[in-house]
Amino acid sequence: MDEKTIHICQESLKYFLANGVKNSSMDDLSKHLRMSKKTLYQYVDNKEDLLHKVLDTIRKYHNESNHNAWKEGKNAIEVLFNVSRKIYEFQIKVKNPFRFDLEKYYPQLWGKFQEDMRNKAQNYFRENLQQGISEGFYRDDLDIDMTSTLYMAKIDGVHHDFAKNPEKYTYRQLFEVLFEHQIRAIATSEGLSFLEKEIEHLKFIQ
Repeated sequence: MDEKTIHICQESLKYFLANGVKNSSMDDLSKHLRMSKKTLYQYVDNKEDLLHKVLDTIRKYHNESNHNAWKEGKNAIEVLFNVSRKIYEFQIKVKNPFRFDLEKYYPQLWGKFQEDMRNKAQNYFRENLQQGISEGFYRDDLDIDMTSTLYMAKIDGVHHDFAKNPEKYTYRQLFEVLFEHQIRAIATSEGLSFLEKEIEHLKFIQ
């Protein structure tokens, strides 16, 4: 996408997050973007095409963000924390009513996006397990595919539980507990020593 299309997607996402998808018309978006509908339609075919491009923009940003999180970690545990934090931040940002509207009114578009994001995240977790085993921070008897699949299932469960009990837990609390439990389940004694030493620094931002 060219810079103008990216700008349109970024600004449209802000509007969608604030107002939802169903209640956002192309007239509303063109006013928000301070451009005529005729100009807007030079970059997108219709509202569904705009949403497709918005989700592509999110996907690209999220992939770059995870890549940077990977580079910032000095070992596998820090990398897993950084990537898990990015997923947490994404879940917080892409919230209702944007998410629910996409699920209800554009299920194929949202389903494909979710599948792509989930597959990418699981690939990161597989690579993280391989890194941790090579560093001696994770046990070498782990089944990489099964362990990464279980972690993704737990993340899906966190979202489901939060949606059912928002007054009982915060996303931050759930993700922090999930991350710590994951490390304690897969770490060697060396990995656990690192976790105990750094646990106060491995906290999600509220």
